[in-house]
Amino acid sequence: MKVLLLTGGMALIAVAYWKRPEIAITINYGQKAAEAESTDAAQVVKELSLKHEILKIDCTNIGSGDMAGNDPLESAPVREWWPFRNQLLVTFAAARGMSFGATEVMTDSVPLDKSHADGRPEFYRALDLLVALQEGGIKVSAPALGSGPIDFHLLA
Repeated sequence: MKVLLLTGGMALIAVAYWKRPEIAITINYGQKAAEAESTDAAQVVKELSLKHEILKIDCTNIGSGDMAGNDPLESAPVREWWPFRNQLLVTFAAARGMSFGATEVMTDSVPLDKSHADGRPEFYRALDLLVALQEGGIKVSAPALGSGPIDFHLLA
């Protein structure tokens, strides 16, 4: 079963229409745009007749910058940076996906984003390796970035 980590962002909305996952998960992790993202995601899943879950996980204590409504950390590459955001969200989606038999978590980033290390194809390939090594063997992909799950047989 494929799960899509769905925000209200255009890249993930496009993936929802393109890949038509069985279920979409939207995560309110304390970001300032959580309500708008949940509303936009709910509209997309309604139009596509997908199952939808909204998780609320309070990560406000680790937020940084514009997304958290505070000053960015000194190490922030841009003002709206949230430390380890994509890694956290994929981990939460995979953990929740375990309860309904998820085999893959799809997510994505904007290919032109050069400011966020966790938006690059190599990040998603590494995250796929990490998540697949854990219980459940869930794969991670970022289809629009051309980053699909890794075939572990090729690594042997």
